[in-house]
Amino acid sequence: MSYNMPDNFIVKVARSQASRIGIPLLVIVSLLLMWEFFVRALNVPAYVLPAPSVILSALHQNLPYYLHHAWVTMLEALVGLSFACLFGVLAAICISLKAGSERTALPLLVAIQAIPIVALAPLMILWFGPGLSSKAVMAALLCFFPMALNTIKGLRAVPVGAIDLLAIYHVPRFTAFRVVILPYALPFVLAGVRISASMAMIGAIVAEYAGANEGLGYLIMQSTYRVDTPLVFGAIVMAALASWLFYGSIILIENTALRRFTHN
Repeated sequence: MSYNMPDNFIVKVARSQASRIGIPLLVIVSLLLMWEFFVRALNVPAYVLPAPSVILSALHQNLPYYLHHAWVTMLEALVGLSFACLFGVLAAICISLKAGSERTALPLLVAIQAIPIVALAPLMILWFGPGLSSKAVMAALLCFFPMALNTIKGLRAVPVGAIDLLAIYHVPRFTAFRVVILPYALPFVLAGVRISASMAMIGAIVAEYAGANEGLGYLIMQSTYRVDTPLVFGAIVMAALASWLFYGSIILIENTALRRFTHN
């Protein structure tokens, strides 16, 4: 016996998807058209505010140049995010293992997060050099707090009854972590990764402002010094696209991981 989905349901789903994608796209296109119109109508110089068509032309003419610098920044952000995930999860596990340590550790984590990132950037360049290391450390510092905090919340989300049941049956710690604790904590950990993904790009770009030979932050700074405003806006567009790609990749990984653990 076959079941045919009603046509009106398919139409409703199609309309819902079209509105979800089409409305934001329509708003963006409208804003760009208004921007183009007012810049040309008021005859605003390109070095003050370039029209979207001028920015698009700069992107097209310098695309390999932009892609090189975007790749450098994304690599720095990826390395920093990886270290933040590793040490953030390990720190959260250590804090969760000892009762009462959360009250001591959380104020310290908050204090570290409250330090202005711009103030740390020159120190990172001084200590780790102008290469990839300093940018990755900056990105990791910015991502460490959300990773640790979300992991702590995830580990605390495991029901007390489940922990007691594991203890009654003397389930080995590794098996308990893999079978019970990790599935409960995983959505929180992945949420921390998702939050940290965009922050990693910010950390890498800010570190490039302080000192770098390549990267989108370096490109923005150099273009600003030369008053090449279309190139600056092009770099900003590339930074936004790189962040979106970075974030989208994390979402894809998150959905795959959650689907796998849900099915298992």
